Amino acid sequence: MEKDRYMMSSLANGLKVLDTLSKYQEQGVTELSKELGLGKSSVFRMLYTLEKCGYVEKDKDSKYTLSLKFARFGTLVKGRQYLLRTCIPHMAALRDKYNETVNLAVLTRVGKVMFIHRESSSYAMQMNIPFANESEAYCMASGKVMLACLEEAALNDYIKTIRFCVFTPSTITSVPTLRTRLAQIRAQGYGEDAEESEIGLTCYAAPIFDYDDKCVAAISVSGATSRMLENRENLVADVQKTARAISLALGNADENG
Repeated sequence: MEKDRYMMSSLANGLKVLDTLSKYQEQGVTELSKELGLGKSSVFRMLYTLEKCGYVEKDKDSKYTLSLKFARFGTLVKGRQYLLRTCIPHMAALRDKYNETVNLAVLTRVGKVMFIHRESSSYAMQMNIPFANESEAYCMASGKVMLACLEEAALNDYIKTIRFCVFTPSTITSVPTLRTRLAQIRAQGYGEDAEESEIGLTCYAAPIFDYDDKCVAAISVSGATSRMLENRENLVADVQKTARAISLALGNADENG
């Protein structure tokens, strides 16, 4: 079989270690080495790295097990799968009503936006941010909406990490301006990207809350600025209505949003 030139053998072997550990309650270096057909020194270095990064744990007998980090990963994945199943019909309905692109985004642990689903319009001009990429929260409608829902301590921690970049003449470039915008979002219940991330593109977003009244995502509708401004009032109302419907489907009990 032809060797895959893009495959990182060291990473592949590290993943094999994790796969093997998932089959057993615990394994030592010697056992893993025999199971995988790899040298003990290589297996030890991989386990050492995985332990330092929090993916495996070692007991007093030098036996290794998967850490509880994988339980958190499993919870996140299951939660997002349920979120997607709940959101997609509502997103498709909003897209069909206006033929504008509808996006679903979450806030990462480092305070950036990650888009996890998109219902695309038939128009040529659309948001060009790919899935799984992290984008700056402070210049995007979805990002600002989710930032506005953070507790003050978490927001302060995020603000300390910001390194403002100028994407367009409308991009927010200071903490006072960002705080003012976030206060406006809390008051009005929706956020806006008025050509802050990309010239010619405008976006309106609203927060999605779960059963625990926690903001777990944001839904947004985006398109060419001329069309978005022309239909602004209806788009803002419907993106908020859609976010509210999704929140209720997730078990949020606040009828008023």
